[in-house]
Amino acid sequence: MLARLLGGDECCIQAERPEFGFTKVKLVENQLFTGITSSVFMQSHFDEVVNLDDSFKIIASNDNVKIQAFQWQDFPVWGVQFHPELNWEEGSKMLERNLKEDSRVKDYANYDCKDSKCGEEAELVLLNFCKIGEKNV
Repeated sequence: MLARLLGGDECCIQAERPEFGFTKVKLVENQLFTGITSSVFMQSHFDEVVNLDDSFKIIASNDNVKIQAFQWQDFPVWGVQFHPELNWEEGSKMLERNLKEDSRVKDYANYDCKDSKCGEEAELVLLNFCKIGEKNV
C-alpha cells in the first residue's frame, strides 16, 4: 500500500512467483535491520512491489522478489513485503490457514527454514521501527 501511495499504481503487480512460508531475505545495512543476524521472515503474498524510482532505497531482496523492503528517501518511512509481526507459531498458523483457504498456496509454499527458531528475530524490525520513531517525535 505504501509503495502504491508513494510510487503509483504501477509499483504493485501480481507476483510471477508468490511467496508463502519462512523465506530467506538478503538485507542491506539499514537502521531498520539493526541487530538482525538471521534474515528469515514469514511471507504471505501474491503481489510484489516493482519499478520504484530513485526516491526509494531497496534495502532487502531475495531471488524471487527483488524488492522485499524499501526506504523512502532518507525519511523514517519503510515498506516491507514480509511479515515481521509473525513469529514461528503465528506464521505457521497463517500458512496452514492459507493452505486451507486457497489451493494455489501449496504451489508456492516455501520452507527455507523448518525450525521453530525461524523468524525469531523478525520482531526486531518492529522494535527498531518504534525506536527510530521515538527519536523522530
